[in-house]
This record gives sequence, C-alpha cells and structure tokens, in this order.
Amino acid sequence: MKKLFYAAVSAVIIGAASVRADMFDRDYALSTSGTGTASRAYVVRGELRGVAIERTGATAILDGTNMTVTVSSPFHTAFSYAWDGNTDTFKVPMCVADKAADGATTTTTYTGVPLAGLCTVSVAPPTGIAVTNDFRVTLIYWR
Repeated sequence: MKKLFYAAVSAVIIGAASVRADMFDRDYALSTSGTGTASRAYVVRGELRGVAIERTGATAILDGTNMTVTVSSPFHTAFSYAWDGNTDTFKVPMCVADKAADGATTTTTYTGVPLAGLCTVSVAPPTGIAVTNDFRVTLIYWR
C-alpha cells in the first residue's frame, strides 16, 4: 500500500513539474512598407531557445540583400540575424560568455537567452532598398 501511495505522489509531483517547464511560442506578424523597419512588442517571460523566421508575403526579396531580424528585451539584444528574406529558417540563439577572470577572454556558445518583460521583434530592410512584404517571426521559449 505504501508503494502505491508513493507512486501516486511521485506521479503528481512529476506532472506538476512538467506543467511548469514547458515550451511556449509567440508569433510576431510583421509587415514592411518601403525602407522602414517593422516591429511589434509583446510581453515574454522565459528563456529564448529558438527563432523561426519566414516570409509570408508573395514578393521575393532581391538576391544579395539581407534583412536584419532582431529580438530585444528591455535589458539587452537577445538575438540578431542577417537573413536573406526568402528562405524560411530556424536559428538557435548564441551567447558570448566571459570564460576567464580577466574579463577579456570570451567564448561563443549556443544557449538559451533570458527574456523578461516587453520583448520587441523587428525586421529591417537593407539600407536604401524598399521592401513591401509580410513576415512572421516565432519565438520559441522555455519557462
């Protein structure tokens, strides 16, 4: 009887822990018009684990040009990527971390990046090139 009770209690604890530590996503629908940057902001709290970027509009972006996709929170820029504007892509954020006591030696590693508060995603056309199109950026985060 004790074993059955402990098994039931363990199942409840594991179930409660899995509810708290799930992956979530937030879609940002953005439309550019001309040479201006499109941005949208939502409150996101968690650890950024991935960024999915896609063009949902029908107009192809000129070859050899790059759109800039940026994810920022009130505290830092969590993600920035030069994207060709045509190929749907998925990226994992990278973090530059100090790995030495001197404060100068750094290493770049793939890792989750913390987000807390109003999180802004922006898509910027290349400098001087007009782009009128629709995009979707999906943040995948863990909380």
